[in-house]
Amino acid sequence: MTTDPRMLAFLAENKWGVLATIKSDGRPQLSNVGYFFDPETQLIRVSVTADRAKTRNLAADPRVTLHVASKDFWTWVAVEGTAGSSSGSGPSTPTASSAADATGRPTGSGRRAPPAPAGPLSSGRGLS
Repeated sequence: MTTDPRMLAFLAENKWGVLATIKSDGRPQLSNVGYFFDPETQLIRVSVTADRAKTRNLAADPRVTLHVASKDFWTWVAVEGTAGSSSGSGPSTPTASSAADATGRPTGSGRRAPPAPAGPLSSGRGLS
């Protein structure tokens, strides 16, 4: 599968997203997060602490999705992957100040749903 370079550029240009982890009952846990995307390694880093729900969820099940949206909300990328710990302790033993690294591929992008109005707000930034 080839990753669209526009999706990678979109990840690199942004820093806020919603991280989805899986609760023990199977429902999603959504957390607003700041992230850093390294285009060279294609790793996404999110700072987490041991007392947060997302950290406990990742210890039990490291599958994650990071959803990143544009300011106008019509352009988006979702990255699905598996979290690990850059502290070396692994996701099963999160530390008080570790960074969760997610590796995966962008899975899609949104489009501007309604016809764009004429004028400067008409940017047409859909990635697909």
